Amino acid sequence: MGKVVSVCAGRAGCSDCWLFGVPAAIEGLSPRRGPVGTQVSLTGSGLAAATAVTFKDGITASFTVVSDSELLVTVPAAARSGRVSVNTPTGSAASRNRFRVTP
Repeated sequence: MGKVVSVCAGRAGCSDCWLFGVPAAIEGLSPRRGPVGTQVSLTGSGLAAATAVTFKDGITASFTVVSDSELLVTVPAAARSGRVSVNTPTGSAASRNRFRVTP
């Protein structure tokens, strides 16, 4: 899961490539609330291919890939309460539960 295969009709550097793979899925986040700077564990599948993690309104967060099934995400300064999303080359996924930013 989480593997991406690029098919480019056998030409290096071609612009008409297709990506095949399993999109990311977020199954859980822990803790589900905390202040700016809190480290949040996102669990699921296909997470090793993450290119970005965002909080509500597209606020970008720093993150570390632990494995294909876990990311550690730091709640950014401008974060607002809401779902957390992960972008990968095969699409994006949002958390089922919302993260609550506390004072």
